[in-house]
Amino acid sequence: MLRIKIRFSSLTVMPFDQLFRTCVWFLRKVIFKDTLFALEFPDDEERYEASTSFLEQLPQELVRKIIAHTPESIFELRMSCKFLRNQVDGFARSTMPPVKEFKFIGGFSDAPLSKKIDISTTIRNKCLALFELRLKLHNFPRYLMEKRRHSYNIDFIEYSLELREENRDKLEELLNISGRTAEVVTLRNCELRDEFVEVQTILDSIRFVSLKFSSDFLTDDAVFHLINTIKNYGVERLILSVGKNNTSDEVAVLLQLSSLVRSLAVNQRYVDGLEMRRTYFFGLENIDWAPIFVEMFKNKLDQLYIYNYEAFYLRNSSAYALIEALPALGKSLWFESNCYCTLRKKQFVDDHIIEIRKRGLFTSLHIKHISRHRHTFELWW
Repeated sequence: MLRIKIRFSSLTVMPFDQLFRTCVWFLRKVIFKDTLFALEFPDDEERYEASTSFLEQLPQELVRKIIAHTPESIFELRMSCKFLRNQVDGFARSTMPPVKEFKFIGGFSDAPLSKKIDISTTIRNKCLALFELRLKLHNFPRYLMEKRRHSYNIDFIEYSLELREENRDKLEELLNISGRTAEVVTLRNCELRDEFVEVQTILDSIRFVSLKFSSDFLTDDAVFHLINTIKNYGVERLILSVGKNNTSDEVAVLLQLSSLVRSLAVNQRYVDGLEMRRTYFFGLENIDWAPIFVEMFKNKLDQLYIYNYEAFYLRNSSAYALIEALPALGKSLWFESNCYCTLRKKQFVDDHIIEIRKRGLFTSLHIKHISRHRHTFELWW
């Protein structure tokens, strides 16, 4: 066994960053009893007393930094000694990193009248222990929530709550426990006016970066509420996932969205009854989408990702028109879409990298400024 000695008296003259790393090392190797490392204390009791005394002498700010550095291990920290238990509990009561996603699901017309919407919080595995401890410290009734793995990413856990009249008071508690800050807010099938009013009341009290809007049947009313949400909360990044499009002017919807956000992803899902309509996209068929996409990039938009269930919507003629027009706009833009087209080799046009990528049966067109060609669009379809 490799044995390493630490002289505690020397810590007072260490630079702060070195002191921080040493303390993290100390916690992992002593408190968690790592089998590869050990400190030379005669017995367990003396080791426990020395480690506790050492920790109590650290500045509180440093102890909290150590806890924040290992949120997945806070239950082990909490059980190690009374001092760390108090420090962990204080940290958990006051701190919660931004959750990955707040999701609001509507469309429960056949549900009991008391049911409003489903609300879920998506947590990173690394922050799971911290979130569980916050639930415990707030005495949140766990029977009200369902816990499951996220359907798209195993690195996340999802907690869901059915919002009803009888448990509305628990919603505020859940938002407080979650920290009221998220990277993504998802609205799924929230198309009725009452549902939007309900959701908007909640959104008024949280902070978020990106908005995902998912609809099985996109209507003018849904677009109206979506536009208001973007304007009211200053959304810069929108992920739009749609089935059938029943709006009165599909192109106008895309152009309006491109004037409001910088980043837009559109997922055209499979639509029942349209199996043979292989050029369908966003409610239209047999459309040359190249001039429409160019007009969108002339607005505020500078990043556009499209995945269409039917790749035939974008063929050679449209692809070559985009290759010619987009780099000439003078913007550092980013465009990616699945397609049904060919290109002989990678091209460089006006500081943009242009290529067709093929992975199995999947083909995609990429037109990206050299400063952004490695960027990806994180999607939660």
